[in-house]
Amino acid sequence: MGKGYTAGNSCITEMVIENTPTKPLLDPGAFCSCVGKSFLKTCVPNFGNQLLPIDGIKFNSASNPMKALGNFETNFIFPHINGNLRITVEFVVMENCSSNHFILGNDYLIMYGIDLHNNKDRYFTIGDNKLQKISFLLFKRQITVSKVVPVNLELERFKSEQLNEAEISLHLTDNQENGLSALLYDHREAFASDTEPLGEIIGHEVDIILSIERPYPPLLRRPAYPASPKSKEKIKTCIWWPMWQKDVSEYCKTCDRCQKANKSTGKILGNMIKIQAPRRPCEIVHIYWVTGLPPGGDRGFNAFLVIVDRFSKTPIFLPCHKDDTVIDTALPIWNRVISWTGIFSNIISDRDPKFDSALWSNLHQLFGTKLCFSKAYHSQTDGLAERIIQTLEDMVGKFCAYGLEFKYCDGFTHDWSTLLPALALAYKTSIHSSTNQTPSILEKGWNPKLT
Repeated sequence: MGKGYTAGNSCITEMVIENTPTKPLLDPGAFCSCVGKSFLKTCVPNFGNQLLPIDGIKFNSASNPMKALGNFETNFIFPHINGNLRITVEFVVMENCSSNHFILGNDYLIMYGIDLHNNKDRYFTIGDNKLQKISFLLFKRQITVSKVVPVNLELERFKSEQLNEAEISLHLTDNQENGLSALLYDHREAFASDTEPLGEIIGHEVDIILSIERPYPPLLRRPAYPASPKSKEKIKTCIWWPMWQKDVSEYCKTCDRCQKANKSTGKILGNMIKIQAPRRPCEIVHIYWVTGLPPGGDRGFNAFLVIVDRFSKTPIFLPCHKDDTVIDTALPIWNRVISWTGIFSNIISDRDPKFDSALWSNLHQLFGTKLCFSKAYHSQTDGLAERIIQTLEDMVGKFCAYGLEFKYCDGFTHDWSTLLPALALAYKTSIHSSTNQTPSILEKGWNPKLT
């Protein structure tokens, strides 16, 4: 146990620590070299990672006990024109030291033979070399007082009595530490009563660690809590911290116990299947229905079926009715498509009831075709058909806008249903952006003659 005192501003000089100039205080009356935590943080912000433990030693100043956090070892350079003084010093980091200097105590002054000469010149020498004088810096600090902040005596008593043994993170700034202490003081009734000190929460011994991480109260950790809104109602009656509602919601969503115990009430999703690249034309096709069209043709078609070859991008358009049955849909594909393309290996379509029926299942089993359902309204899966449908709608709109009319001898005018073959031909002879070839070239090896 040692007692020390400061020597005043008359023994302040210059030095360099980690390439940063600072002003140490040479104090032969100090039992050991020390530095305040707040001042050290301004010079070495990450000093907490370099602290060495110090146990079993008590320190006192002239008036109050000093709380030691550990030893901090660093290299000092005292610059001088006649030769720099380089020393290695272990400072005891004091939590409640208010000095704004590194205090070089008598331990290292004796070790390096540093003598202080108390006269009007104010200098110190190294060892017996009286010629190597290093003068003290004449340092006078100008302080302007803008306001006087009153001291909360109740808060200070709360910190000294209830937080005396609390583990305070060294990474906290002074403002963060003071803010957390004030927060605990303002809501002290959530942790303690007049008969139970801070740390005994309804019979549970806890360790309170002051840090910048938002803690979750024991009310959330102990019981099996209900949903987030009910948890918020319970918590707001006993505790508060900044952004507590967001933290409670996040805690309830990510609770490991709830994730394991809660059961899913929704339909189980199927496994994702990667669409294989086709190796030949008409091996994989997309089938999609376009509905909501005005009646067209002599049969009053109000929809059409889009069949797109995934390999060559060749489209096939079949006029149909929205309320066609399964057999009404299967017969045109069999009579007008299969005879031209052959049996498909894979068919990609949305979950239409026509494809979900037993008839289609039996046909696919007979032909050896695999039917792959895409998620409804999910254009990423059936994007090829979706893109062709968008292009087709633009083409139909342009045909109708310019009033293109072909007349039979009886005066019948072509509408959208009778224009589908011409639109398909125009699409098959146009270069596709993904292949840089026309669909006809990839499917047949030649383009149809258009003129």
